[in-house]
Amino acid sequence: MATALEGVTIIDLTHMLSGPYAGMILADLGAETIKVEPLAGEGTRKLLQSDPEYSLGDQGAYFITLNRNKKSVAIDLKSSQGLEVFYDMVRKADVVLDNFAADVTTKLKIDYAQLSKINPNIITCSISGFGSDGPQYRRTAFDQVVQALDRSLKRSSRGVIRP
Repeated sequence: MATALEGVTIIDLTHMLSGPYAGMILADLGAETIKVEPLAGEGTRKLLQSDPEYSLGDQGAYFITLNRNKKSVAIDLKSSQGLEVFYDMVRKADVVLDNFAADVTTKLKIDYAQLSKINPNIITCSISGFGSDGPQYRRTAFDQVVQALDRSLKRSSRGVIRP
């Protein structure tokens, strides 16, 4: 049976929740999704790994769930050899998905300006809690940060929290 994203190749550079979840949905819809992890593996592999009810082998349920239907490869993007391997992948890919902090893709030489020279048809998608510019774009958007910000925005000018 054909799937919605059959024939689409996604390179998934994401970590934590928003990015892996987006990659999971794309993989569920049939995209060939290749998760690129650091050589030591993505940090979330270890979440719940020591709980036998919520792990399989050395991987916790969090990692297994968000990375289902994905292939995986470990690459050191900070090395020239690793970067060349990554660029070879980009030549055959349709989309590069990331949720790095501000300016990380530029520092690693994996931003759209660089990748479009390698593959003019590449689409890059960077997920950010605070956007790519503006006064707060460098802020990290972990769940607790967003919840605290949301709570502070609900305060009226008199300091009363609205429901």
